Amino acid sequence: MSTLAAVGAGPGVRRLLSLCQAGVIAVLGSALGIVAGLASALIVLAFTNQRYADRWPIEPPYPLVMPWLTLGVLVVVPLVAMLGAALLTRSRLPVERRLD
Repeated sequence: MSTLAAVGAGPGVRRLLSLCQAGVIAVLGSALGIVAGLASALIVLAFTNQRYADRWPIEPPYPLVMPWLTLGVLVVVPLVAMLGAALLTRSRLPVERRLD
């Protein structure tokens, strides 16, 4: 941020940079969390269904149900992080003097 202030970037550029940084971090974190959670759930369900497949009487396998509300919340979290970063970034930064 101080480099942007030193080269004369406006407050909008600094806010946009903060918004993009927060967006990249939050979106990547949410995406990795969703992939890891769904993959582990699929593995657990597959092995559990396979374990009980040879028993009599045959029980119906455990279904895979997508948690749409939870996935929706995980989409909202990056948006809130980006909005917070854009609103809470200081517009004016003090320019530091350099001693040459």
